[in-house]
Parts: sequence; C-alpha cells; structure tokens
Amino acid sequence: MDFGVRLKKIRTNSGMSARDLADKVGVSASFIYQLERGEAAPSYSTLKRIASVLG
Repeated sequence: MDFGVRLKKIRTNSGMSARDLADKVGVSASFIYQLERGEAAPSYSTLKRIASVLG
C-alpha cells in the first residue's frame, strides 16, 4: 500500500476531513489531496507533523 492510500485510510478512520488535517498540519487541503493521490511528496518536516497529528 502506498503512502497516499495509507494516509487517506488513516485520515478517514480518524474521522478527519482533508481540511481538518491540513489545518492541524499547516498545509492546504489541496496539498493533502495531492499527497493522497500520489501527486506530491511531503517534506520531512511535513511528514513529521502529519504523523504527530494522526498518531
């Protein structure tokens, strides 16, 4: 399973919208969607913030 698919699964299982996650991570919702579709890759610092928010 690739990163984007896992990210979306964890986010939705947590009951978060892309906007909720984006606001907590400090990025745009469109960037979250791009990550989930495999169209972008997060920086190390963004990846750490995503992991911190999602546990």
